[in-house]
Amino acid sequence: FPVDLILADPPYGEGLVEAFLRALDPATALVPGGLLAAEHPASESPEAPGWAVIDRRRYGTAGLTLFAAREGEDA
Repeated sequence: FPVDLILADPPYGEGLVEAFLRALDPATALVPGGLLAAEHPASESPEAPGWAVIDRRRYGTAGLTLFAAREGEDA
């Protein structure tokens, strides 16, 4: 069932944020207007089909990217 918020903090340096995003169908994982927040190394800029980047933040060596389901695109 879809949720409002997903928090993801996979192990660093293994490319797991993008793997996690590819494993989820954003159209069924989130309610309309829902967000996915993913922590990752600040040096990475994860992206995946079906997901729109809403915001990116850097906190020292940590990065935080907020994603939403990309409208009009199937995952």
